[in-house]
Amino acid sequence: MKGLRSPTELKSRVATIELATKVIDNEERLRLMLLHEMCHAASWLRWAVTLMKKIKDVEVTTTHDYQISYKFVWACTSTTCNVVIKRHSCSVDPSKHCCGHCKSKLIEIEVPSNNTDKSNLGYTPKVVCKPSDYALFLKEQTPPVQQRLANERNCNTSEILQADVMKECGKLWRSQRVTVAQSRE
Repeated sequence: MKGLRSPTELKSRVATIELATKVIDNEERLRLMLLHEMCHAASWLRWAVTLMKKIKDVEVTTTHDYQISYKFVWACTSTTCNVVIKRHSCSVDPSKHCCGHCKSKLIEIEVPSNNTDKSNLGYTPKVVCKPSDYALFLKEQTPPVQQRLANERNCNTSEILQADVMKECGKLWRSQRVTVAQSRE
């Protein structure tokens, strides 16, 4: 941004804009949010007015009214309570947490497609997927592989990098798959 210090001297200003990726989930929202934040950075209302004169289809405001998309949603199991908990991460554990309003159990539900609260009615419990064969293999093989690597390197298991364990498990998985494929022939 440039501004006039005096009629003959230009001065430069630098501003940094940080955007929350959790709010910006499409190109139009990115465009509007960036223009909005640029007006904050300029910190003069006249910049917003100038911008709206140049880009006719944009209205710059001081607040946003976007519906935020959440990846994880839990609902209270009580029929009289309409509490819905939304999070960007899987931070609620129904075995440890309960409804803050009525103390009933929580259940993880499918994220509603239109981002509107419809109370507890009509929510679909989230389907828990069966772990893949590879996930089960990893769960079973990670501790012995980690121990074997620690023994080979004469160190403690806590000193073994997870990346090394995963590489070794990957090799074991590939060799097991080849062995199974050969036995079928």
